[in-house]
Amino acid sequence: VLGLATALWQGIIAQRLAGRARYVRVLLADVALAATAIGTGHAAQALPALLLLAVTHMATSPLLLQEPAVRPRARPVTWLLLCGLPPGPSFWGRFAVIEALSQSSFWAMVAGLVVMVLLFVAALVASVRREDARPAELLGLRRLTDEGAAWAAFGGGLVAGLVPGAALTLIFGVH
Repeated sequence: VLGLATALWQGIIAQRLAGRARYVRVLLADVALAATAIGTGHAAQALPALLLLAVTHMATSPLLLQEPAVRPRARPVTWLLLCGLPPGPSFWGRFAVIEALSQSSFWAMVAGLVVMVLLFVAALVASVRREDARPAELLGLRRLTDEGAAWAAFGGGLVAGLVPGAALTLIFGVH
């Protein structure tokens, strides 16, 4: 109950914030959802949920926690990895949370779905919203390496969503 309440609160607050603060609230809501899945006692769903949500945030946090002056072009697309739609890894992690919740309580599953709708809206709004800060004008090679690293992080998250089982095996050694 505490995990669901925390996730619900973070999802509501994520609607009101922007930028890095919104990302932190989405991260906290995902951690609370993973804790809720663990609390159900269904390890077969809780472990993949926790690990897939961790992979999602490992791929998105380098871009979404940057200073407002640094805005890679991949930033809006990276928010789509967090919206919870396939092929993003957040979809599979949150799906595993719903599986665990559905085996314990109907109302917990409904509350989990409400949280996921809130996180979907927060990520979707962040991906389409134009922020006031202009991209930093970097010089040649530095700009190329920054953009390349941003797109590589996005690509890694996308691959983890396309083949979640293989990604968990490769990163964590889970079979």
